[in-house]
Amino acid sequence: MPGLLPVRREILAALYGVWRLMRLDQSGMSWFNLTIDGFWRSFFVAVPAAPFFALLVYLDFSAQPVAIDAGWAAIVMAVYYLLGWVLVPLVAIGVTKMLDLSRGYLALVVAYNWVSLPQILIQALISLIASTGVVPEGAANFLMFFAVVYILVLEWFVVRTALQTTTATAIGIVLLFETLGILLNLVFIDFV
Repeated sequence: MPGLLPVRREILAALYGVWRLMRLDQSGMSWFNLTIDGFWRSFFVAVPAAPFFALLVYLDFSAQPVAIDAGWAAIVMAVYYLLGWVLVPLVAIGVTKMLDLSRGYLALVVAYNWVSLPQILIQALISLIASTGVVPEGAANFLMFFAVVYILVLEWFVVRTALQTTTATAIGIVLLFETLGILLNLVFIDFV
């Protein structure tokens, strides 16, 4: 069906927008398709991000001392992955309405979706490097800590820029999103 997937030009523009946002440059927002079509097409990012998420899951489970049923774990983590992609947009509906920031809802979801790709990629690469033993465990842990701090700052910047809100409000929204993500993770880990 035409129109469901972003065209190459839209993907390249969005990736350039992501690059600008990663440099904490507000002009990155102008590179996204902030229409309702762009909103729906931004969920396409889940496709190229999926292999990196799968790598993260594999590295995490392979490091566990207890054997798990790989087929069941794959099903559970696939459901977790899909829910993760809809959780923020659904919660953001209520949050933006409650805070009278609905005007920025589309921009928030579009940017948040596109910025998810480098976030997952960075975490997967650091986890892969750590799993090879090429760098000492302490160095790998430091890299992951630095990456998580950077990702939180990036999410704060995206929320503040997309919603054109205050720093404190953006921090609160990011903390809400992260808390919900952690709770979702805890629930699904119990099913594996």
